[in-house]
Amino acid sequence: MEKPHLTILLGTARKNRQSQKVAHYLLDFFQQFKELDTNLVDIKDYATNYTIAAWEEDEAANPWREVAAKADAFIFVVPEYNRSFPGELKIVLDSELAAYSNKPVILAGVSIGSFGGLAALNSLLPALHKMGFRVLPGQLHFPEVEELFKNSEEELALIYESKLMKIKDDIFKSLNL
Repeated sequence: MEKPHLTILLGTARKNRQSQKVAHYLLDFFQQFKELDTNLVDIKDYATNYTIAAWEEDEAANPWREVAAKADAFIFVVPEYNRSFPGELKIVLDSELAAYSNKPVILAGVSIGSFGGLAALNSLLPALHKMGFRVLPGQLHFPEVEELFKNSEEELALIYESKLMKIKDDIFKSLNL
């Protein structure tokens, strides 16, 4: 039997993005669990400069549609830009719908401020529900990300390990593992 596939999506294509540190941190954490096949996907590899409706045939959307179909669960790493989420994330997500039906998703907010992307996640939630995702209750918040990742791995573990174990349990439960 094939292992369930967890896709961590880095949700911004911005240059010098700090959320990349969060995405790699989460990838390293989840790769330790051999029950899952975990990978990191970068939105910049799938974003187009125009919106493709989910029902339209457009070759540019096919790579993302394949990723979405293969994933059994997602973690979206979402930086906060002007109290919302990146436009390229919305453009990519809008290009598919059927593959999202009832798939679990965890949200990880990232910001340079002290709230860890809370506004971005709150603005994204209605769209995710409408698209058919099953948003799991645990959210991760990575505030003051530039300073946060100056900490050692041990210090990060003290901050996040119990939260990540709870998230892992929620994902495993949602996948019947």
